[in-house]
Amino acid sequence: MTSVTNDLGLCGSDDGYFGAKKIENGYLVGESYNYGTDDARCCPSLHYLTKVILEKNKLVFHSKEKLK
Repeated sequence: MTSVTNDLGLCGSDDGYFGAKKIENGYLVGESYNYGTDDARCCPSLHYLTKVILEKNKLVFHSKEKLK
């Protein structure tokens, strides 16, 4: 059985969203955007390269690296 994981579970933060781009070396790789403390709710300012992995039939956040 597989499960469904939403953006919050994949972006590595309590707020933000994740967009998948490719599968590479066993990871689902994409970009995530998270909100800084002073961001308006329309415009997240934190941008990351994010890796997600399939563990026990569930997608889980693995790591993120800040992008400029």
